Amino acid sequence: MSDESKNKETSDPVNSGVAEVSKKRKKRKFTEADFWCTDKERFQLELEFVQCLACPQYIHWLAQNQWFEDPAFLKYLKYLRYWKRPKYAKYIVYPHTFYFLDMIQNKDFQKAMARDAVKETVHAQQFFFWQHYRQNRMKDDEKESDKEEALMISKDKDGGKAGGGEGMPVETSAKMDG
Repeated sequence: MSDESKNKETSDPVNSGVAEVSKKRKKRKFTEADFWCTDKERFQLELEFVQCLACPQYIHWLAQNQWFEDPAFLKYLKYLRYWKRPKYAKYIVYPHTFYFLDMIQNKDFQKAMARDAVKETVHAQQFFFWQHYRQNRMKDDEKESDKEEALMISKDKDGGKAGGGEGMPVETSAKMDG
């Protein structure tokens, strides 16, 4: 390598800085000693905490006590989004956890949840969802089973072949029959 190309590399602070930063940013493997608890205990603590976020009253308490103004706490909330991955989501008992975990990333929602009226409205909406969820699911299931039943009946009428014949459109097979 020539002296001129060496000078270009060292005189380019942007590129040389990027290389240095990327060397420093290697992912660090944390150990149990870093968290003052075992991995199992940390898992349980984080699971319990993230599920508390499904409770609008708790989010209201966090907002009232200005936890959303703490950058370290906000960073922790972002970190907790890993619970949305299927590997971890299967342990979540309260599905609203995922909704509120996304919502509390929004500054406007954080500020709004400090107000009693907003907390009550969110809580009421959550209650109505659960109150009618089963009933609405049953209606959806009935509609789906009605569609499946209609499809099975139409297949039975066609001799088990939807479409009226092998590779033939319905109109063609009807013309041939009559």
